[in-house]
Amino acid sequence: MSRASKLWILAAAILAVPLWWAVNLYVQIHRPHPKGKVHTTQVLNYTGPLDASQSVAHVKVYKIVKLSTGVGDMQSIFDNRIEIDSASGHSEFRWPAHSGGLGPFPGGDAAIRDLNGDGVKEIVVYYGDSVRIVTYKNGWIDFRPHADALDCEVYGVGPVKLKRNLIFVCGIPFPSRESSDYVFVPRLFRWAADTGFYDVSNDHPEYYRTKLLPDLRSRMAEEKDGARKSLYRTAIQQLTSELQRHTNKVQTITPSPGHRVNRP
Repeated sequence: MSRASKLWILAAAILAVPLWWAVNLYVQIHRPHPKGKVHTTQVLNYTGPLDASQSVAHVKVYKIVKLSTGVGDMQSIFDNRIEIDSASGHSEFRWPAHSGGLGPFPGGDAAIRDLNGDGVKEIVVYYGDSVRIVTYKNGWIDFRPHADALDCEVYGVGPVKLKRNLIFVCGIPFPSRESSDYVFVPRLFRWAADTGFYDVSNDHPEYYRTKLLPDLRSRMAEEKDGARKSLYRTAIQQLTSELQRHTNKVQTITPSPGHRVNRP
């Protein structure tokens, strides 16, 4: 066999490999595959007023899960569907495909709560220890990814009632999620219609002293890893200092009982 013939055979063999791979992939994609089954579970069924009009609304929240089965069915679904029927008509909502960098959220529990005492009820959807708030007004369903979502871990998010307000307890990575190692530290958040969630930790020093700081100390005592134990210790010190600074500031600007302010 001539040298040229050998080279042609070698070239054909080299070309045959990617060609075979491409044909095989095409066959795999276009061959009938069993599709993943969509599992839909109702997690809330509510009938009652939502917005300021006080008209009756029917609210249903569903959890939707579908797992990919392979090459022919690559899409997995982890989502919720919210359906509202009211005098304004029928509305449906699912989480935006790109929720500001937020991950999948197949909420498995939901509740209707008036979170800020304004007489308007919000739809609160839970997934593990994380929570999202959905509002409804005049036939429109609204969700603001950067304002209406708390991505939390470890602590039961609540809400709990503190000083007549509903407060969410959120485990935040300390020092940050980008660190090589971190622990979860509780922060307190309140929700408002105009701003969404905002940190109110410094407004509740007594709750920290009686519940959250003792819990952190217990977690530190149970921790076996020296580096993580040190992170807990630093977090406790920083939280204690932050709360004390805020308390001192409040005491400085608040006149004590019986103190008379001289006015010109």
